[in-house]
Amino acid sequence: MPNYNGVWSLSTQYQYAADWPNFDGVSRMLRFGGRLSDGSFDIVDIKFVTISTLGNEADFGDLTGGRSNFGALSNLTRMVTGGGYDGSANTNAMDYVNPNSAGNGTDFGNLVSARSLTAGLANNTRGVFAGGGGPVDVIEYITIGSTGNTTDFGNLTQGREITNAGASSTTRGIFFGGNT
Repeated sequence: MPNYNGVWSLSTQYQYAADWPNFDGVSRMLRFGGRLSDGSFDIVDIKFVTISTLGNEADFGDLTGGRSNFGALSNLTRMVTGGGYDGSANTNAMDYVNPNSAGNGTDFGNLVSARSLTAGLANNTRGVFAGGGGPVDVIEYITIGSTGNTTDFGNLTQGREITNAGASSTTRGIFFGGNT
C-alpha cells in the first residue's frame, strides 16, 4: 500500500510487481501526424524516440494521409491509429505500423463511422476505440493481429469527445475525461 504521501515503498512495489504491465521489448515511443502551427493538417510524419536513451526524435515513416485528433492503441507488435480530422472532414481511416521496424503506415481498415477526438486502448489481442466528436457514445474493437474494419463493442454511458484518454490492463480498459 502507498504511504501517507501516496508513494509506494520499494518492498511494496516488488510485492505487487506481477500486477504491473510487462513492457519487455518496448524500446520506442512513436508520435503520429498532427497539425501545423498555421492550422493545416498535412502532417503525415511518424517520428520515434528510443526510450532507453536521451536524444531527439527521428524519422520513422509516414501515415497513409495527414490527420490529427485521432485515437491510438498498441500492443508489442502493432500500433494502430483510428479516425481523426484531415483538414476538411473527419475520417474513418485506420493505419498501423510495427513499432520495432521503421516504415510507413499501412491501411488497417475503417472505423464504423468517420470521427475525430476518439480514445484508444488495448491488451495483447484486442484494441478498442471509443467516443468521438459530436460527442458520440460508440465503442468498437479490432483484433490487432489481423487487419479489418472495427466491430461494435457496445456504448459509453454517454457520448464523449475523448482526446486519447484511455488506460488498460490485460483484462480491463478504462476511458476517462472528455467533453459531454
